[in-house]
Amino acid sequence: MSSRRLSQRKRRKPQPFAYFAAPSSSTQPSRSDRPSKTGFRLSRLLLLGSFGFFAATLWLSLQYLVNPDVAFWLDHELLGVTHPRQVETAPPQTVDQIQAALTKEGLTAGQPIVLKSDFALQSEMKTASDIAMPISKQDSADASQQEASGCSEPCESIYQLRIYRSLQLPWLIRLFLSKPYFRLTDVIAVRGPSGADLLAPDQNPLVSAGSDQPLPLTQSDIYNPAPQPGLWLRLTGLQTQGSSVSTYGQIFYFDPRRERLDLMTNWVSPPGEVPQWLQVTGDNVPELVVNQTVGLEPQYAVYQLKMTDGVAHQLQPITLREPALDAPAYLDGLTLAKSGLWTPALALLKQHKQDNPKQWKPLAQAQLDYVQLHANVTQAQANQPSASTVQRILGYLVNGSWLPALDVLQSDRSARSEVREMLLSDTGRLANRIDTALKVSPGDSSVVAWGALLRIIRGSEAQAIAWTQRQSNGRTATVTLVQKLFKQLNKPDAVSTPKAIAPSPKATAASPASTPSPSPKASASTSPVAPSTTPSPENPAQNEPTPQNSSTGGI
Repeated sequence: MSSRRLSQRKRRKPQPFAYFAAPSSSTQPSRSDRPSKTGFRLSRLLLLGSFGFFAATLWLSLQYLVNPDVAFWLDHELLGVTHPRQVETAPPQTVDQIQAALTKEGLTAGQPIVLKSDFALQSEMKTASDIAMPISKQDSADASQQEASGCSEPCESIYQLRIYRSLQLPWLIRLFLSKPYFRLTDVIAVRGPSGADLLAPDQNPLVSAGSDQPLPLTQSDIYNPAPQPGLWLRLTGLQTQGSSVSTYGQIFYFDPRRERLDLMTNWVSPPGEVPQWLQVTGDNVPELVVNQTVGLEPQYAVYQLKMTDGVAHQLQPITLREPALDAPAYLDGLTLAKSGLWTPALALLKQHKQDNPKQWKPLAQAQLDYVQLHANVTQAQANQPSASTVQRILGYLVNGSWLPALDVLQSDRSARSEVREMLLSDTGRLANRIDTALKVSPGDSSVVAWGALLRIIRGSEAQAIAWTQRQSNGRTATVTLVQKLFKQLNKPDAVSTPKAIAPSPKATAASPASTPSPSPKASASTSPVAPSTTPSPENPAQNEPTPQNSSTGGI
């Protein structure tokens, strides 16, 4: 038994240097196999590269056939062909080439306006995908119209807006593009608004004469900031009358989805301001506000931006023609507002909103905000410190503050002659205010007193007293007050040398934002909107600026 175990151990004993022996030929690869694997790998890489090159060539050839921009890039950038092989009516050009070609035609190309940028860097022409270029030429208007536009020489007015689109190239090819090329895609004929276009039922009739002759447009500017998405473009023209300058123009909108530039509205501003984007109604989207004030009576056109699928669709004006509610108090408020009695109108509308919150509608709120904008201006004018007594009286009358106006008249005897001239020079607006106020508030003694004074100055005392008795329902206190005021105005010691009192061309109401008025040589390139001048929707009167001092004049 032991001899058998011993023999087994002898058989299991490992041989010396067994671990250092060479491996068997079955597990070690031969030298001839190594080059074959390396060659296989190289051939696979070459096959993949050939396939990629073939695919890129096929893709580029397909792009060359279906994409004219790629064909243009291949011809100009790679092959150096100066004339494209395909026939094109408007081949792509650089901005310098476009401007040089327009100069040869006798036209003037304005500064390119970036409408859309691939990287949202609107100041970089290299990233611009759509640009607009205003094209101007010498105006053929007569000498009188050119002089009214502030031109001593033949004016150059904008008559076209040309839209250019950059080459629609794949991103891989754009990396090799040395300079941007643009292709003409649209030509928009620009016809300036006529006087008839600028007239509207709710605008001041003194805005324009209503001529059918188109007015020249000479300046182009973009709004920044402005409602998004898209871009808002303003075209402006100037009209001079003596020392005053009024502005007018058109508003265009570029739709980034349709890639179109559309005319949204015409505008006019007798004080010489440009439209501004301001928060009037308190919505997320601001409103376009145009100052159309003439004299001391404020007048603003306010446009609400209507959106469709997130894109601007229409600029809809806020008007008082169609009442939002059919309540008597609400209708009385609109009646006062239409006559320029903004502060009393605002009080009626706010009271009706407070009394009937469930019946209140968005359109009613828009009309209330419209009235609030004007009331802020008239209140600021009535409360501003002034060295002239008659200016204070005018401010109170415009604001509908009849009793404070009477108090100032009775307390200061030195201005009574000027008040007489003011009443004599009334063109009917003060009389219309008085009649409207008496329709809403019959028998108001302070309103009746001003109406009687107006009739005494312009008619006879007997007719004025009879009218006072009818309006006051025979109250002797009102008749006595009218007779007392009439005697004070006719006192010899209160009469001085009469002054002709007429509205100053530059007399304007307070603006809802401080914006410098453009002059014939000034550019309106800066944005008129600033955060510090935007009225707060919660309390617009907080941010209302100090009204401008205006000369004495009729309402």
